[in-house]
Amino acid sequence: MIKLLTIITLLISSSLSAKTIDGVKEGANGDGVPVSNITMRDVQTPIFIRLGDRKRVFPKDGGILKDIFTSDIVARAESPIASSITGVSGHCVENVSISNVNISYPGGGTRKMTDRQVSEQVKDYPENRMFGHTLRAAAFYVRHVKNVDFHNVKVCANNPDARPLFVFENVQRSPETEGLLNALKQVPQKGFMFGHHDAPIYGIGWEGEQDRSDVKSVCGAYPAVMSFDLGGIELGSDQNLDKVSFDVIRKEVVKQYQRGGMSTFSWHVYNPLTGKDSWDISNANTVSSILPGGAEYSKFQGYLDKVADFLKSITTSAGVTVPILFRPWHEHTGNWFWWGKKLHGTAI
Repeated sequence: MIKLLTIITLLISSSLSAKTIDGVKEGANGDGVPVSNITMRDVQTPIFIRLGDRKRVFPKDGGILKDIFTSDIVARAESPIASSITGVSGHCVENVSISNVNISYPGGGTRKMTDRQVSEQVKDYPENRMFGHTLRAAAFYVRHVKNVDFHNVKVCANNPDARPLFVFENVQRSPETEGLLNALKQVPQKGFMFGHHDAPIYGIGWEGEQDRSDVKSVCGAYPAVMSFDLGGIELGSDQNLDKVSFDVIRKEVVKQYQRGGMSTFSWHVYNPLTGKDSWDISNANTVSSILPGGAEYSKFQGYLDKVADFLKSITTSAGVTVPILFRPWHEHTGNWFWWGKKLHGTAI
């Protein structure tokens, strides 16, 4: 068993990949692998984490690969082979954290690459090319993984890439998320869920009163669904575009979860190209500017980081992260927001 292997400060140049751990290819165990402060130049694949099951040395049971913490990585890749985190069916890589990572790569991925099926290759030697010379994702391909966290990961393509940055297959969700999904699947058999935007924040003739909602006043109970907006959080504001404190929103979402309800978030994000609000449709190139290789790609990644940080901060006193439904691109079939139907062209 490999336990608490630490790799700190390393320069890698002209290599196939930086393998976080290699001993698990035969079904061994790897537990506790912090890797940090790595600079990579002209590598094919910056991050390659693989739990294999060749069973040549340990023939009885599959291996274990868990508690992997990778941070502060700067990498310049020379191939379109994305980084990957993969286990095998029945044996997941567990508890992976990827943070503060900056990767540049050639780009050039096509939609055809996205459609290809990636074989399991259970018995193959673990290396970055074991799944082929391309992957469905541009940045990270993740399969057979339980509990994976990406924070402050920036990816820059030198050329346009049609692949999604991240592809997740058989990635296990938290029990709370699974509970919410199962509950939603049962709703059509019973009826429907009634919702109200900013329900506990303000109403007819009142604002900011504790434990109040117009729906509750009329019906005797809070709405099953509450919605809130994240507009403004990308700019570091402590209030959203409706002048509602994000601290208050956080508390109300926890309360809604504890009473058995559900919360959703829309995001009227400011126009990253012009700096104006969501309704600014003066420049038709905004959407293409936030895609890999676009002028505002890095800025928009920072916007996403702020959203992710806030959503992760919505936790109960017991430390449970509250599951929510995130629905950006509000009314995207209209033409009054910068992400509207006639404004993104063929960028999406």
